[in-house]
Amino acid sequence: ADLAKLERDLYRALRERALEDERAGRGAADAGVVGAVDVGSRLGVAVGSRAHLQGKALAERKAHRNLLMHAFHFLVQRCSGTTIRDTQCGFKLFTRRAATCLFANQRLTRWGFDVELLYIAKQLGIPVAESPVRWVEMPGSKLNILGMLHTGLEVMAIPLAYSTRMWQVRLPPET
Repeated sequence: ADLAKLERDLYRALRERALEDERAGRGAADAGVVGAVDVGSRLGVAVGSRAHLQGKALAERKAHRNLLMHAFHFLVQRCSGTTIRDTQCGFKLFTRRAATCLFANQRLTRWGFDVELLYIAKQLGIPVAESPVRWVEMPGSKLNILGMLHTGLEVMAIPLAYSTRMWQVRLPPET
């Protein structure tokens, strides 16, 4: 059910982009029609999100977890420019072409890689849809302070590395 939601939201984002392109004179006459046959050749990402569960989670989590969560979300939005509210949810769906473009440019391989992929998608103008998913918090889940600090440093490194051109976004050749 969650995969179907991600696919539906990805198709919707692709249709919206195709219609925008058509209105701007960049698209084909059938730009509003996006189906499973041609979706792989388009650029698009769908991100599963637990943000719709945030109100319930805030009530159940300890205060320090909520503070750390809000601080991390603020850092992600400031450093990546994304409007995605939940970058760390494990559900991601990419069109084949988007995956090729994004993963060819990815540098980070730990927890910050999600944020980097969304940063690259924004730089390339790839549409990203956020889709609510069902989520169950596992009992005994613990915050690792060193892991969180490392992830925070990775997130801060993203705009720095790209703005100084230490890392560059390159489009792979069309196939």
